[in-house]
Amino acid sequence: MTKRRIIVVIFFLFALVAGGLVLTKKSPVEKRLKRKEGLFLLLLTLERKEEPKSLRNILLISYQPKTKRLSLAAIPPKTLISDKKTLKSLYRQNLQRNNFHKGCLSLKSAIEEFLNLEIPFYLVFDEGEFIKVVDLLGGIEVEVNQLIPYGESFLEKGGRLSGEESLAYLEFEEPRFGEFGKFSRWQRFIWALIQRFGNFPPDPKLVKELLKTSLLTNLQVKDILALAQEAENIKETGIEVEKIPGKTIYKDWMSYWQVDTLATSQLFRELSRELGERKAIIRVEVLNGCGRGGIAFQVAQDLRKEGLDVVNIGNARNFKYRKTLILNRSGKKGLAKRISEAIGCGQPQDRIEKKALVDVTIIIGRDYLRKE
Repeated sequence: MTKRRIIVVIFFLFALVAGGLVLTKKSPVEKRLKRKEGLFLLLLTLERKEEPKSLRNILLISYQPKTKRLSLAAIPPKTLISDKKTLKSLYRQNLQRNNFHKGCLSLKSAIEEFLNLEIPFYLVFDEGEFIKVVDLLGGIEVEVNQLIPYGESFLEKGGRLSGEESLAYLEFEEPRFGEFGKFSRWQRFIWALIQRFGNFPPDPKLVKELLKTSLLTNLQVKDILALAQEAENIKETGIEVEKIPGKTIYKDWMSYWQVDTLATSQLFRELSRELGERKAIIRVEVLNGCGRGGIAFQVAQDLRKEGLDVVNIGNARNFKYRKTLILNRSGKKGLAKRISEAIGCGQPQDRIEKKALVDVTIIIGRDYLRKE
């Protein structure tokens, strides 16, 4: 064999090996999944009609391969990061100083610094792009278990939602649960998406088209395919929805969300714990059934000191309840009894609802007033 032929053969073999390495090289998501490392994805959704597009939702999606837990943490755009400066105002400020891409990435960096958390992946789209994505997937089958306005009517309770219908489903804010109800629907929607990918693995060409639809992302086709494959391991009970811990405060007649940094740090630490070790989050609503002004708020404050997550405070259907009722909505054993002991009265009852947004409903009766 001549020297020239030897060089050609060596070059060919080198090219073959190099090409094989490129084809087998794992994507960033694949590497983390293989090492069983937690994944954090920042999801930003923007208004579609406004220019420049204003910030609508900030969602932090966490997946822990060790425990197969997927968590959706909602961060209100009006979250204060300094005196009177919110994430929403920071986003607007970044848009004025930079182009759209730099503005979004600057916001991501600010969130990482504020939460003291590395968020390696991001996905940004406006409502129009979201509609396109859902329609490209052929719609999403989501259980609609309440009346949600859509056009001049309401969404149908069964069937597949189109992009426009999915947007109406996700953005509806019911008076009773407000933002929490919206975030719970995001939870169900993501579960439906996981089922879609788990049952019907996406075609790489479709994934490529989906990523083109996004306004901004650093996810690759191989990343999405790896996540779709991982979807088979996620169970519905392993999906949780959170809201960054904190409270609503008012300054100059404006409402803001003030983050509880200690509780937030605890939340992210617990995300990576094993299932048996993780402290269960119990969601409660407190309703005034006795007519005493401010009593529901008072009980809610006491329950929050016990570590319970009170997501709704309001009035019962009437103020004629003689006895306090502790209604078990989710079917988790022992919760109603625990709360009855915490407030010092109340009759535990099972009123289990499918897809309940709260674990326990408390209706305060007149017997609570007598124990004061």
